[in-house]
Amino acid sequence: MKKWLKILSAVLCLCISVSAFSACNQEPQSPNRFEIRETSETMIVNGESEYKIVIPFGATSYEVLASRELADFLEEATGCRLPVTDDSKLTFEEDAKYISLGETELLKSSGVVVDREYLGSYGYQLNTKGNTIFVSGSNTDYGVLFGVYKLLYHLVGFEAFTYDAYALDQKDTLHFYEFDVKDKPACGLINIRKQRTDSINALRMFSSANGDNNRESALGSGHNLTVLIYPGEYKADHPDWFAQGSEIEQLCLSNEEMMDELARVVFEYLIEPENLQLNYFLFGMADGGGYCHCPSCTALLEKYGGKNSAIAVRFTNAMQIKINSLLEAYGDTREMTYSFLMYNEYDDPPVKEDGNGNFVPYDDT
Repeated sequence: MKKWLKILSAVLCLCISVSAFSACNQEPQSPNRFEIRETSETMIVNGESEYKIVIPFGATSYEVLASRELADFLEEATGCRLPVTDDSKLTFEEDAKYISLGETELLKSSGVVVDREYLGSYGYQLNTKGNTIFVSGSNTDYGVLFGVYKLLYHLVGFEAFTYDAYALDQKDTLHFYEFDVKDKPACGLINIRKQRTDSINALRMFSSANGDNNRESALGSGHNLTVLIYPGEYKADHPDWFAQGSEIEQLCLSNEEMMDELARVVFEYLIEPENLQLNYFLFGMADGGGYCHCPSCTALLEKYGGKNSAIAVRFTNAMQIKINSLLEAYGDTREMTYSFLMYNEYDDPPVKEDGNGNFVPYDDT
């Protein structure tokens, strides 16, 4: 199976570090469900298919977009473009071959139940009944679109990394899947600026960043570093923990003593009884920009080609080790994911080009 990378110029700006422990302990339960099975039946063979994409009559702009994205990427992956039709005069039949998007008459007559109350603003469901795959969503237009991106992930390996980079598998034969998926994204927040030409790519990236992971997020606000290490509490005794030469109060991301204290603060937050189900943690600088110009950060910036994002990745990986060490010593066996909110001075991909024209990390830190 051949993997194509379109304009491989970056890594996902939302940098994720994952760690798992082998010790046995009570695992947090999530209402999310991921039951997926590839069958021997086929949907597309050598560029031919009997399947159609169905959207509601009077579909919203996001449902239309979802149908176009599904048709476009399936065509790119398989050479077959599925026709799109509305649901006029259609009812569910076991043998009919459709991919139904949204609140179609097919869905209404199928008996498939959509848990919209749980799905919230961005959740989605993938359900198979008969020969039809249903993609249904939350109470907003985003759910169906995110569901389509996740369907593409399972069918052809679609993943979006940044505005001009995505990956998918090339397939001559696309098999039929049985789905019973209910997914409420870990990051329940997205701000799409509709005047921007790359809004669609932001939606693609958001769906990829919120993979099938049964995760719930901690400290939903992205600008939390100076909340966790609050200047009013720490700066008088530890001025070197804070960014030098920045108009906006930020932390020094290379200060080991600060990182040790931050790890302790996050650890204590995670082990509070009401937070035991959390297994995703996002770090983010204070809003407004700025970064540290201390000698240590300046040296790292020179080492990493002037890219603050590389310093942020290094920081996030270090925090993963520190926090997970505390959790492991405490007997907490959660599999944690750590992310860093990258924008403003941190949005340049932390990679360099090697001698073969590939983009690779600067080092293993």
